[in-house]
Amino acid sequence: MPGRAVCFVMSRKSSNRTVKRPPAPAPADADRLDAAVHQILQKLKAGTPVRLPGLGILRPGPQKSVLFEILQGGEMQEGTDASKKQGRR
Repeated sequence: MPGRAVCFVMSRKSSNRTVKRPPAPAPADADRLDAAVHQILQKLKAGTPVRLPGLGILRPGPQKSVLFEILQGGEMQEGTDASKKQGRR
């Protein structure tokens, strides 16, 4: 059974708002985060859904939007390490 879906649409105007920012992460952490975000964006641009373990699934939507399907509690794909720990096969 699918979870709830949320649609996000970002424009340049909305992404330029002034926001209080926490201290900057270490450079290596920032590089890893940048690489992960880049990979997610590339997959979405190619039309491929992106699974965020424990959170949900990002799916490309119409007109450059992104749909976020929230996983219901305990939903996991069979064969993952977490599902094995719960005794699923």
